[in-house]
Amino acid sequence: MACLFVLAILGVVGIYHLKKDSADGRLLMWKVSLQTFVHHPAGVGIGRFPGIYGDEQAVYLASDRATEREAYVGGNPEYGFNEYLQIGIEQGWVSLLLFLGLIGYSLYTGVRQRRLGATASLLSLLIAALASYPFSVLPFLIGMSFLLAWIHAGKESTKSPTLSHPVLSGLVLCCLLLSLVCLYNRYPVGQAYKTWSRNKALYHSGAYEAAGKGYAPLYPLLSDQLPFLFEYAQCLSKTEHYKESNEALGKAVRISCDPMLYNIMGKNHQAMKQYAEAEQCFRKAAAIVPNRLYPWYLLTKLYIETGETEKAMAAAKLVMEKEPKVHSTAIREMRQEIEKLHIIDTP
Repeated sequence: MACLFVLAILGVVGIYHLKKDSADGRLLMWKVSLQTFVHHPAGVGIGRFPGIYGDEQAVYLASDRATEREAYVGGNPEYGFNEYLQIGIEQGWVSLLLFLGLIGYSLYTGVRQRRLGATASLLSLLIAALASYPFSVLPFLIGMSFLLAWIHAGKESTKSPTLSHPVLSGLVLCCLLLSLVCLYNRYPVGQAYKTWSRNKALYHSGAYEAAGKGYAPLYPLLSDQLPFLFEYAQCLSKTEHYKESNEALGKAVRISCDPMLYNIMGKNHQAMKQYAEAEQCFRKAAAIVPNRLYPWYLLTKLYIETGETEKAMAAAKLVMEKEPKVHSTAIREMRQEIEKLHIIDTP
């Protein structure tokens, strides 16, 4: 038994060192998520986890409590990689307790009723939810619903119910009517997705004026879809509708912590000569994911435009000396452009 315990510990340590950056990134996400849950015990709303997480991570990594290692592994996740924390953050502690109560009762019922197959399958899904996001993937969610139904199903009846029973017939009719109402309400959204798909070709070909005109009527229907908001905001920005672009991006940052959204907002503000707002956006992007160099590159160009030489030199120095998490052609090009500006001494 002791040997198995030692082997298990060695296995965990080996796996940790095999994917050290990923493991440290998960630990950072859980730490920030716990802080977010404490700050928002009543919940922030379904689908708003990434946006509020980005705000919390930016504050934490800018504080003295964060380590250099945490700043290096920080990212912009779409999910919390712990479903229980994400449920608590989005829906509050009451919903989390109700969910945990249902799960606990279901496991107890499954063992007591000797439905061990369903119970073991449910338990494996719950364990996976500690470090992943299975409840955010529809097939896993459907599978979980079937497992719960299997566990709580009563004894088989020898008499099959028929639709002639008034209560059962009424229930089926209500479900049918509810389904029809839902389909009717979602039909315009389905059509909007089709129109968006057709306009994507214009967007990707750089015809932003035409794409923006096609996206405009879809905005009220797809304003909760991050990819659509990003494309629509880009179309507006490229055609110099900066204020409208930032309005779309304002909705996007509520459901995402992607620093690129703040970079685009900052460039829009800069184009409108709103330099203080532009600086704030670029610094927010840099704070969310400190290992990215692009916000500092944008800050360098902003400070040159505003004549703030000392700030430009400080930002340029970070672009040249800061170690990125991933080296790329874009980083090399940014550094080459900084060198051409001759605002700092480069080796």
